[in-house]
Amino acid sequence: MGCMVITEPMQAMLRESGYDRLDGCGFGVELRGAGPWATARRLVAAELGWIEGGRPQGSELPGLFFANAEGVSIVADLEELEEDEDA
Repeated sequence: MGCMVITEPMQAMLRESGYDRLDGCGFGVELRGAGPWATARRLVAAELGWIEGGRPQGSELPGLFFANAEGVSIVADLEELEEDEDA
C-alpha cells in the first residue's frame, strides 16, 4: 500500500465493513450514491478490499464493499491508537 493517506470516509467505510472471524475480512457495506462508490474505489485501489455487484459492475443488485484482511487490520490499528490517546 505504501504511504497512502487513509481519509476519514475511508476509515468509516473500513469500520462499517467490520470483521468476520471466519475469514478475517469484512462484511459487505452497501454502496448507494457517488460518495460511497468513490470511497470504495479508493480503498480497492489501495488494495484494502473489493467491490461486488452494483450497476457499474453490471449487476442490478446494490454494490457492496468488503474490506480484506489488510483493510480490517488498519482499522484495528487505528482504533488501538485512538484508545491509547484517550488513556
